[in-house]
Amino acid sequence: GVLFIDEINTIGLVSQQSLLTAMQEGEFPITGQSERSSGAMVKTEPVPCDFVMVAAGNLDAIEGMHPALRSRIRGNGYEIYMEETMPDTPENRERFITFIAQEVTNDGMIPHFDQGAIDEVLHEARRRSNRKGHI
Repeated sequence: GVLFIDEINTIGLVSQQSLLTAMQEGEFPITGQSERSSGAMVKTEPVPCDFVMVAAGNLDAIEGMHPALRSRIRGNGYEIYMEETMPDTPENRERFITFIAQEVTNDGMIPHFDQGAIDEVLHEARRRSNRKGHI
């Protein structure tokens, strides 16, 4: 699956460390409260997990990331910096989607995008630009 985390720096360092462990080990123990145990915290045996992580944040988010998690992203992923939005024109939409398609192809691990995924990426780009008529 795909795990999208917005504002990665708002996740505590302990949680980031757990996320890194899940990425490396391919399994994650679930912790939570159970109604059957009078609200006591319970932890399961690790369950399998296989995901691609997409994290977003401002440039200061990088400084707030756990160093090992950032290293893992830099070693096995991509850091993409965007300083500006761009006008939402057919040409820019094509360039944007072409760039993403190239990265998906180069990665080889992310499933192929269909039209629904492209529409969702464009919708999210418009929403995050926070400017009418921009992506």
